[in-house]
Formats: sequence, structure tokens, C-alpha cells
Amino acid sequence: MTTITEPSRKVTVVRDVDVAVVGAGVSGLFAALGAAKQGAKTILIDRFGQPGGNMGPGGFILSSLGPGEGKTHHVIDYAGVCREFVLRLEEKLLPGLYVSELQRDKGTRGIFEYPSYSSTISYLAIKMCEELSVELMLSVYAGDPIMDDKTVKGVFVETKSGRLAIRSKVLIDATGDASLAERSGAPVQHKSATPEEGKKISNWCGWTREEFTHWNDGGIAVIIAGVDYERYENFLNQPTELTEADIRFREELQHFHPGSDFQDSLVPILRQAWQSGRYKIKQTIDDNFYMMIHRKLIPLEYGLMQMVVEAGGEFDLGNWQHVSKLESSLRKYAFETVEFYRERIPGFERARVMWTSAYLGARSSVGIVGEYYLTFDDFLKGARFDDVLFRSYVARRQGKGSPEGCDLPYRMLLPKQIDGMLVAGRGASFERRGHDSPPRPRFSMMMLGEAAGRAAALSIENKVTPRTLPVRKLQKVLLKEGFFLGETDRLKELDLV
Repeated sequence: MTTITEPSRKVTVVRDVDVAVVGAGVSGLFAALGAAKQGAKTILIDRFGQPGGNMGPGGFILSSLGPGEGKTHHVIDYAGVCREFVLRLEEKLLPGLYVSELQRDKGTRGIFEYPSYSSTISYLAIKMCEELSVELMLSVYAGDPIMDDKTVKGVFVETKSGRLAIRSKVLIDATGDASLAERSGAPVQHKSATPEEGKKISNWCGWTREEFTHWNDGGIAVIIAGVDYERYENFLNQPTELTEADIRFREELQHFHPGSDFQDSLVPILRQAWQSGRYKIKQTIDDNFYMMIHRKLIPLEYGLMQMVVEAGGEFDLGNWQHVSKLESSLRKYAFETVEFYRERIPGFERARVMWTSAYLGARSSVGIVGEYYLTFDDFLKGARFDDVLFRSYVARRQGKGSPEGCDLPYRMLLPKQIDGMLVAGRGASFERRGHDSPPRPRFSMMMLGEAAGRAAALSIENKVTPRTLPVRKLQKVLLKEGFFLGETDRLKELDLV
């Protein structure tokens, strides 16, 4: 591969801040809010024109945002600015968010309605950033970190005004792909679950296939307008006798999407279209990954429905060619699917694609191999760590793992070999296997972000680096903010009460 040597040049420093956060998604947004709440001068940088990540421009919100589950078990409730955000979203901005009129009638969970609220979520994010004096730097791409030997001193950004520099005392990588950590020289891991690992954890948490060396899954959300839902529902419910060929076809689809339950009325139409070459409900994108339409379309309101175009296989979000191929393929496939439904499916005669996610979302991506690497075994045994940030109860929510939950340690935010940086969110140091990872649920990602932001601010306040920050000082702040680090006996062990 040929290379080009860039000429040296001077880059203008446009901001000198305490904490720079790159990535305004589910974790980065709260990292910035947490740092600012702790008194740090903070800037939040994102490639999109609106913050929120998959809660905002991603629109891919298929799990609960709110503290509703926390009402039945307090330890998985939100805390700090995360809780304030959720309560303001639910109680002031979006009354009745969870169940719309149509969904209440049909018994559909309102959580699937979130894409239609993505702009409202971004609005609240902007509002809270303004209130806490977090400067937003939007529609800007982060480049390389600014390095002084092995210490991060800020980040270069590419803007409409050219290449600029942001100098910071602490940089938080919340890109979701550990992009800045990898460029700084920190060790990272690109791979997710193997078939052997998948067998260990079963279909409950991240589906794997023996055909693939490694596994990842993700997709984009799509909102379809002009659907006559009553006509569509009557079609779905009509009695349909399936042939042996229909049954075999459905079984083949279920292999790629365990738990798929395509309604009987759809199966013959999908099978005939597949055999004729007109349309395939599952399509190969490359030798090592494919895409497929989610088995169910979710009714919203006003003739709108949500569709999910899923991708699975060995794709790597740290590989620009994979990302580009998936982005274009999924969007093209969404439009072709709606065209096919318009031809063949009652209720879709006037349907059209109204909106698609701004970017591809996926469960697994590049992550650091940090000072501690949280494993699936830690999750199963309910591991305890002296540097606990809070306890994740994904086990209780999913019915797996230890009923006592799993501690998330501060060290999982610290990249090896590099200082002046914390890695929050999906890029943190934990084993990636789909649904199972304790950090994966949205409440965990939000609170990991806030913990990282407060740690960055405390490091500056105490004139230490994130690596040498006395963790007890951080834990006391988190406790005060309502983070659950354990019951009273456990807090005594940690010398926190």
C-alpha cells in the first residue's frame, strides 16, 4: 500500500478546556453533563448536528429509557444528571411517552415508539448542555488526539473552517468505537463473540452462527408513512394454510433470526418472491455479513409504522469499508422492501419511507483492553470490585447471571499505556456478546458516561491524572448523586460510610 507524507503545519487552538468529550451519544452526553456538574469547563464534540446518539439522530431506541423498572427494584434506577434527564423527558416534555393511543389499543409496548421522539430527546440534550454551560461543537469530526509522549492533551478536529485543535486537561473518548484511544496507541479489541462463546451464552444474549468466525449484529430504524394499519392487521390475521415449502422457508429464516415468528399470511408471499427473484427478505451484503428485515412492523400513530433493517455477521465498525457498505446497503434495502410491500401487502398501497436512522447502530464495536477487562464470567458470578462505580442489574432484568448483579469497575474506563484519557460507553473495556454484557443496557451506558465525566473533573480538581485519581473520592461523589454501589455492609467494607 502506498503512502503520502503530510507536511507539518501549525494548527490553531480554538478552545482550551478542562474536559473535552468526543461523542455526544448515550454515554458521551452524560459524560459532558457530569463533568460540568462537577465544575469542569467542558466541551462536547460530535459529528452530527444534534446530540443524543442512538437516542437522537440514530433513532434506534428499542429499550426502556425511563426509571420505570427502577420502581420495582431501586438499585437499577437512574442517578445524577441521568435521572434528571429521564424525569424531565417523561414528566415535562413527553407525558404518556410509553404508550400511544394506537399501541394501547393493540397492546404494543410503547418503547418502540422512540424513533418518533428522537428530535425531542436531542432538544432536551441541548437544553441541559446550555444550562450547565457545556459548549457544543457539532457537525465536527474528531481526528487524532493531541499527544505529549503517552499523555493525551486534547484532540484535533476537522471542521468547515478547516483543521482546528481543542486543548484539554482530560479527554473522554465516547465515540463508541474507541477511535481516539486506538489512535493514541492504546491496545484495543475489534472482535466480538465467536461461535464457541455464543454456545456458552445461548440465544438469550447475542446470536452467533457457526458459519461466522465472529459475530456482530445491528441495523437501522425506518419510519414508514401512509400505512392503513387496520387493513394490514386484518391481512395478518387471516387464516392461511402453509405448505411444506412454506414451513421449510420459515425455518430457514428462523436460523438467521432465532425467535422469528413471521405471520402465516406473510410466509407464502415472501417465499414466492424469494423464489422468483423479485424480493428476498434476507440478503447477503458480503461474504461475511447479511441483512434482514425484522419480523414485525411496529404501529406508531397517524398511519406511521416502524421497521428495523437488521445486519448480522462478521462486520467490524472499526473498518471503514464495512461501515460504508452496510450504510448504503441497509438504506437501499429499506426502500426496496417498502416498494415490495406496496405491491403485495394489503394496507401498504400508499406507503412510503418517511425517515431512516442517521447512522448504523450495532451491539459490538471496537473497545479498549483497559486496566480491567470485564468478562462474561464476571457477569455470571456477580463480581465485586473495590473500585466499583455502580452495580449493574442486567442479570435481574434478563433473568440470567448473578441475582446480586455485577459491579462495573472504574478501571474499565482506563486505557492501558495512555494517560489523560478516559473511555466511556461502548468503547470501554468489557467483553462484547450482544445482550448479555452488564454495561450494554442504556441506563448503564448513561451512568458510565456520567461517572467518567465526574472522574475527569475530580482528576483536575485534585491535580492528578485519571489513572491516579483516588477512587474513594469519586465513589463518594457518585454515592451522593444516588449511584448504587452496594448495600450498607458493602459500603462499610469499602470505607464509604
